Amino acid sequence: MFSGGEHGDTPELQRTVLPLLEKYGVDVYLCGHDHTLQHLKRQNVNYFVSGSGSFNGLFKEQPESLFGSIENGFTAHRLTRHHMDVSVINLDGRTLYRARVKRREKRHEGLRPFASCFCGTTTKQSHSLCRECWPTCGLLVFRSIPRTSLRQSL
Repeated sequence: MFSGGEHGDTPELQRTVLPLLEKYGVDVYLCGHDHTLQHLKRQNVNYFVSGSGSFNGLFKEQPESLFGSIENGFTAHRLTRHHMDVSVINLDGRTLYRARVKRREKRHEGLRPFASCFCGTTTKQSHSLCRECWPTCGLLVFRSIPRTSLRQSL
């Protein structure tokens, strides 16, 4: 959606998905594709790009950038009820960057937290991953977004 990598921002996602992230108070958006390691923040949404496992891309700092690197590496995430800790780790095992994202208080009654990937697979636990799609899809939406709203926007 936002990126300082060679592919840059994705206007289609900004137009269709960004309004849902803001409307439903999503705290974190995880993605790959750009061959960089990044942490960006726009308004109250934190964006983590983890796409430099095997290829070094280009990085140009953006207004939303909090961290960016072209080193090969990955991100590790630890979820609790109140926050998510993110570590950006290079291939030598050295931590390049750490961030803690606090969970915002949600004001949407009647919605249950779930994890969902765009294939439509959901789980009851907000920290579970779609094991079928994770290697290829890699995009999960965490929080209380009704699946119908997400699908209608795509």
